[in-house]
Amino acid sequence: MMRNIVTIATVIGILLGIYFVIFHHGKSKNTPLVTDSTFKVLMFLPGEINDGSWNQVGYEAITKIGKERNIQIYLSTSAAPDQIDSLFVSFANEKSLFVIGLGGEYIDAFERIALKYPQYKFALVGRHPGNGKNLGSLNEQPGVFFLAGAVAAMKSQTGIIATLIGDKLAHTSIQAQLFDLGARAVNPDIKIISKWVGSWDNANSALKQCSEIVDNSADIILVNVDKVNFNVLHFLQEKKLKAISVVTDERKRFPETVIAAILTNTFSRLNGGLELFLQGKWEGKMYSFGLVEGATELGIQEKLLSDAEERRLNEFKTDIIQGKLLLPNQME
Repeated sequence: MMRNIVTIATVIGILLGIYFVIFHHGKSKNTPLVTDSTFKVLMFLPGEINDGSWNQVGYEAITKIGKERNIQIYLSTSAAPDQIDSLFVSFANEKSLFVIGLGGEYIDAFERIALKYPQYKFALVGRHPGNGKNLGSLNEQPGVFFLAGAVAAMKSQTGIIATLIGDKLAHTSIQAQLFDLGARAVNPDIKIISKWVGSWDNANSALKQCSEIVDNSADIILVNVDKVNFNVLHFLQEKKLKAISVVTDERKRFPETVIAAILTNTFSRLNGGLELFLQGKWEGKMYSFGLVEGATELGIQEKLLSDAEERRLNEFKTDIIQGKLLLPNQME
């Protein structure tokens, strides 16, 4: 379905000092609040900005960047990959444009339009090697998932842990692999169950997969299913089991369930990419942000670890930062 372009309420735009547009049907109904920029930033999001997860985090990050830098930012929400070409037409005559795709589902579409519009710069938030020209990626160095796996293995009572993840993409596959490696570094004999939902918003499917995990005696589950994280965590709370949340910190909302949270600083990644663009240094390659850059962090429930466990976890973290642990993400 075709979308129009409408602006977010003027009062919000004034408060932010930035121009936002959300695509719906037709042409823009308003003019930009900020017009002195020589370039524009366009970001495609696969979901809505109030999903309480990945899309909202991305929206809030780009909002903060727009406010601090006082630049024009356009948003296309719930933009399906097969709609990118038609949605992009409205921007085909811009002088300078930095285009961001918030997720690995945009890889094929961005590869296509980057070739069609070589005058613009394109950035995928996810894992992609780049095209050597104008398409690069803002990748999350996933060492934090190694740490999460280590914590899960340290605290598991059954010796069985699990991952429950939405889509099996390049970066999520590596995240699961790192979780496994971290767990086995602590307990080589630990059993790890991996489940892929095949969707980021199918609550029924996610709960069915989670139920199968629980039936197999896993007592700590890494939960990364975006919009339906809440449903799964609520289910695990009722079962009195433990979880590690991803993207958003759910320790306060589920204090008896969420023992740790993998936090991603999307602002750091987006701002880093935009800075490269502004300096004329954006290249068609993968830029990685992780523990060293403060782009990822593992938040741990207070008093969860013993002194010995905490020391070991810090040793793992130091080894990752110093490059002593060669992780799959580094094996290019």
